[in-house]
Amino acid sequence: PHAGPGLTRSELCSRLSRQLDEAIETHAKAAQVATAKALQKKGNRYCASRKQAQGIRTFANGLKLLGVTPVDPDR
Repeated sequence: PHAGPGLTRSELCSRLSRQLDEAIETHAKAAQVATAKALQKKGNRYCASRKQAQGIRTFANGLKLLGVTPVDPDR
């Protein structure tokens, strides 16, 4: 399954990882930041080991935890 118009899963991985980075900066005081950082690490590991779908879901969970809507190339 393709990840959307012009975006490969790897690109989506790095885009979501960057988005999560920004969300962590923006919500630095949130109690969930530690959890979000852990999810980001896990997501990066998934993406690095060619498990992009799992990585993308992991990043999305981290973003939702911080109240941020993940980038969705399908919409």
